[in-house]
Amino acid sequence: MSSRGRLRRCRPGLTLVEVLIASSILVMALASLGQLQSSGVRAAMVAGTEAQAIVLCQSELDRYRAGISPPAQEALMPIPGTDHWSSRIYIEPTASEGISAVTVEVYRHPIGSNTKPAARLTHWIRQSPSASVSFEMPIP
Repeated sequence: MSSRGRLRRCRPGLTLVEVLIASSILVMALASLGQLQSSGVRAAMVAGTEAQAIVLCQSELDRYRAGISPPAQEALMPIPGTDHWSSRIYIEPTASEGISAVTVEVYRHPIGSNTKPAARLTHWIRQSPSASVSFEMPIP
C-alpha cells in the first residue's frame, strides 16, 4: 500500500491549486490588456479631435487673411462646413509698429461657461499702410 500511495504523489501533472493560480494570472493579464486597449482608443480619439481643431484654426486664419472672414469677431461664429465647431478672431497691436497679432480660437460644441478653446493659433501679420483693418500677406 505504501508503494501505491507513493505513485500518486509522484504522478506528473498540475494540481487544482496550480491551475487556479495560472488561470487567475491569465485573467488579470487579459483584463489589463483590455484596459490598455480602451485607453489607447480614447487617446487616439482625443488626438484626432486636437488635430481637427488645429486644422480648423489654420483654415480660419487663412480665411481671415484672404478676406473671407470678418476682420474682428469677438462673438463665436460657426465655422462653415462643420456642425460642431465655432471660432473667434482677435486682433491685437504688438510692440512692433505696423504688425498686429491675429489670434484665432476654435471651440467644439457644446460650449459651456468654463469652456476652453480646443485650439488657439496666433499669427503676426503686417498691417497695410492704406487701411487700418485690412492686412496683406507677407511676401516670401
